Amino acid sequence: MMTLSNYFKHTEYVLEKFWFDYLGGRYVGRGIMTWEPKAGFHIEAPLKRQKMPQLEAVELGKVGIVRRNDTSSIRMKPWYCDWAFSPAVALIDREDILSQHRFSINLNSIVFQTSSKGSHHLLRFPGYSLYEIRNIDYLFDDVIRGGVQVVDYPIKSASCDSRGIFYKGDNGEEIIGYIDNNKYLELYWKFPESSFTKEYCWKWLEAVQFSLSIILGQTVNLLYRELTFRNKTRCEINKQQDVKSLELLRLYYHQYGKNEIQASKSYFLKLTDFLARNSKDSRICINILKQVTEASQQKNWQTRELLLSTVLEAVLRNVDNQPFQVKKGESKSWNVGRSLENFFQKYLPSERWQQFRKRVMQEHTYLRDRNAHPDWLFSQSDALSEEQKEKALDSMIFLSQFYGYMILSLAGIENLEPVFHKPHKEWGAPITMYPLKLNQESIDTPDDLMQ
Repeated sequence: MMTLSNYFKHTEYVLEKFWFDYLGGRYVGRGIMTWEPKAGFHIEAPLKRQKMPQLEAVELGKVGIVRRNDTSSIRMKPWYCDWAFSPAVALIDREDILSQHRFSINLNSIVFQTSSKGSHHLLRFPGYSLYEIRNIDYLFDDVIRGGVQVVDYPIKSASCDSRGIFYKGDNGEEIIGYIDNNKYLELYWKFPESSFTKEYCWKWLEAVQFSLSIILGQTVNLLYRELTFRNKTRCEINKQQDVKSLELLRLYYHQYGKNEIQASKSYFLKLTDFLARNSKDSRICINILKQVTEASQQKNWQTRELLLSTVLEAVLRNVDNQPFQVKKGESKSWNVGRSLENFFQKYLPSERWQQFRKRVMQEHTYLRDRNAHPDWLFSQSDALSEEQKEKALDSMIFLSQFYGYMILSLAGIENLEPVFHKPHKEWGAPITMYPLKLNQESIDTPDDLMQ
């Protein structure tokens, strides 16, 4: 098992063999693969092309998109490992492969699998995962006592207590996690084989990343995940990425009361389970997260507004299975307003929510229309005026929060209370400074400063 300290160590792997397909040929090599957390994996090795029809001509530098047949899985046989692979690696215009018979590539992620003698974890799937995270002080407030074990994994030292999460489910699942240095979350868990599949358990580790990103309003990084099933252990090591905040466009806003903290932890567990089942609705929720994240990182104000506004129609079209059609005769029976009304009736049916349906449509239409038909004018009431940008900021904050409620409701979480922010001008400052009052005699005059 890779620990937190081991993840950040420079590592070299001896590849007895690796192979991949490129332009109809199978290429085989052997060499050294290195690992650095910030750079990922790097392979540098000579190649041999297996006996296949020789290519007559290859066109390099053509303009186009990366198609599925432009990618290949790189499969490997490292020492002390059954196998490893990096899926769907783009291989385009690789002159080094064709003419120099060598291979040099950087990889962001690799999956390894090893076998051990015997069956050590019969009827249960134990696992471990490591996440990079920021500002998690309100979500995991359980105290994890030192010396606790999950399966064969010790939780820190017997003399050290940590803040984290402890959970035992109705189906026998057990989850223990703790915060390390306020930057990393380590999770240890076991799931009974009678209630959970191997595929679900592997997906669950990734689902934790997405659910934490939704609830915490940041791009949580899955650095490492490991799953043991019978006598085999599968692990994935991922390149370290920057943790980015969604800032004002976060999907979920928490409260610091005891009941609110318990609700956040409950949402985390239910949302993770929902996303791990890889349903159509769970994929919709992950796409919401990705597009809102992309919008939050845009430097251009209008691009940010337009990206955020189109999320609503994308969600509703997917829920209703109504793809957009460019053809002139597209069916007029579907529109955003009617679909939104149906969404409220099905997923947010309480009376408390009905008053917000009209506002959701108004904010969506305002942000979409003002950027689909831009004027680039700065005068009062024009698109780039301060008045309109301040109004747009409140619209974006509101829509982002509503998208968070859409995710929670699609995940099957009931009795959601609609709590939205006031206009940002009413928030007040988080910090108020009172500068020291200086004696008038001690203040230098401009003439004094010139002397």
